Amino acid sequence: MRRPSLLAPLALSLGVCGPVTAAQYSMIEVPAPLTEATGLNNNGEVVGTDGHNVTYVYQHSSGVVVQLPGGWDVAGINDGGKIVGTTINPHSGPVAIVWYLSGGSEQLWGGESMGRAVANSGPVVGTVPTVHLNDSAVLWRWKDHSITGLGTLVSSNPHMFVFDPSSDASAVNSQVHVVGSSDVIVGNPESVSAYVTKHAFLWQNGAMADLGSLPGGRYSAALGMNSKDAAVGGSETAGGFHAFVSQNGKMVDLGNLAQDPKLNSEALGINDRGEVVGWSEVRLTADKSIAQRAFVYSWGRMWNLTFQVDPRSPLAANVKLTNATAINCNGWIAANGYDVQTRANHAYLLMLQVPQRQECPRPR
Repeated sequence: MRRPSLLAPLALSLGVCGPVTAAQYSMIEVPAPLTEATGLNNNGEVVGTDGHNVTYVYQHSSGVVVQLPGGWDVAGINDGGKIVGTTINPHSGPVAIVWYLSGGSEQLWGGESMGRAVANSGPVVGTVPTVHLNDSAVLWRWKDHSITGLGTLVSSNPHMFVFDPSSDASAVNSQVHVVGSSDVIVGNPESVSAYVTKHAFLWQNGAMADLGSLPGGRYSAALGMNSKDAAVGGSETAGGFHAFVSQNGKMVDLGNLAQDPKLNSEALGINDRGEVVGWSEVRLTADKSIAQRAFVYSWGRMWNLTFQVDPRSPLAANVKLTNATAINCNGWIAANGYDVQTRANHAYLLMLQVPQRQECPRPR
């Protein structure tokens, strides 16, 4: 699963400052009704849902969960308290929306759309439908309320296949660079061997670059990024579907917790130190069945996040973490899992037990 000669240089280039070891995190259960975390900012504020399309924000400083009015889906929150997601308009259907932690909200588009992510500098990315109702990735710039279509990886060559290509934006950083996935034609479009699939992309300065896929795979999608343009997501491989990190034109396979190439994993978030979170399949020792577990990846190694919780934590023995959705500058993680006694689903906030990192903004 691991190729130290490839992964160690990548970890160094991303600025990871040392390995994560056991018993590094304290953990709290996010109060109900927020039971499914989707985003996290550097203040420790978590956004998510109750699992049934009602949206909430958890304010760590006060321990209070607040419902976001009219929410149907919530995707992320920036350090300024701007929350992006989707509401339902009874006339036009789903509509991208921004809520303000200080109060109030604003819809981003008059017609059907979805909000996917918000940068600390303000811009929002999401999707609007094409003429044929496929997704089209867009960027909303906050200062002038302009909207920019990001296009697709499919060339406008008139001899190509006749279809309406789609794209989806997943994350945006403060440089207003965007990652996501797009339809792409692989091979000579005039050859019978050419095929249509989706690839992860990086969009910057008006141009969309194809990030490709892992060896042996055709499909990939980028789901998160940091300010250094490192993208994370999932890619098909020869044997399964694996988490990846892509930077400077190089996509690296992170493997999975089971060290089994046939089991699946996916990366959902990355911070500027190159610490990555997501989920991975594992094979349980009791009956060899397959289960899903949250992971954190640091210094060239993927760690089962459940086992990284300080055993002195009252929750440590009773929680299984199934996926981790976001990681902030200080290494705090928003994760989801369940209580092994009640089988009830919960969202959790894990806090790395180290001093405040000097390069990170102070929580407000």
